[in-house]
Amino acid sequence: MMICYDFNFNVDVKKRNGKTYKRHLIKGLGLNFNSALWDIYFKLKKRKTEIITINNVIPCRVAFAYRGEETLKIQLADYPPEIPTDFSEALKNLPQKPAP
Repeated sequence: MMICYDFNFNVDVKKRNGKTYKRHLIKGLGLNFNSALWDIYFKLKKRKTEIITINNVIPCRVAFAYRGEETLKIQLADYPPEIPTDFSEALKNLPQKPAP
C-alpha cells in the first residue's frame, strides 16, 4: 500500500533579500515526513529561500492512497504518518549552503 500525505510546515526562513521570517507556512507533499521535507526544500530553493529551522509540522490529510492499481479512500486517523520529534536532525539531511 502506498499512502501520500499532505503536511503543513511552519518554518523560519531567510529570503534572498536577507530578511528573516520567523513564521513561514508552506505545504509539502510526500510519502513520509522526509520526502515532504525535500519537497518544501526544492520549492523554497526555486524562490532562493533558505530554511533556518522547522518550528512545527502538522499532517493535514491523505493526498492519495493506492494498493496495486486500486485507489483507496482512507482517513488520516487510520494511518497517521510518523513525524520525528527532533526537527534539527531532519534538517541535517538537507544540503547546506557553504560558508563564504
